[in-house]
Amino acid sequence: MSQENIEVVRKGYEAFARRDIETVLAGLDPAIEVRTGAGAEVMGEELYHGHAGFLKYAQAWLEAWDEYQLIPEEFADIGDYVVTVYRAVARGKGSGITVEDRFAHLWTIRDSKAVRLEVFAEPDQALEAAGLSE
Repeated sequence: MSQENIEVVRKGYEAFARRDIETVLAGLDPAIEVRTGAGAEVMGEELYHGHAGFLKYAQAWLEAWDEYQLIPEEFADIGDYVVTVYRAVARGKGSGITVEDRFAHLWTIRDSKAVRLEVFAEPDQALEAAGLSE
């Protein structure tokens, strides 16, 4: 099951890169829960529910950028969890300033669908939340 979970998540990132929202949503449970701010104060503490909530979260995040790339660097399977460490490269709307940083997502997978997404400012925080510490 572990490689299957990673493939579910990987396909979502690939679809996101193509801006293929239909395929992204196909990999998400209709009742997905998205939590931001888990150790990421700059992101604000928010909780979103369902496909509509996921879209609201993505739109709110992306509207600050003229360009935004989310580049997965590594995937760690931990039972029902997949931790993705990714590099974000973006160009600010209006300012034109390019920024680059590393973040992490913690995905909870059930029945080949993502049922929860938590966004972390630091990869170590995501690993700790999944029950691992380095």
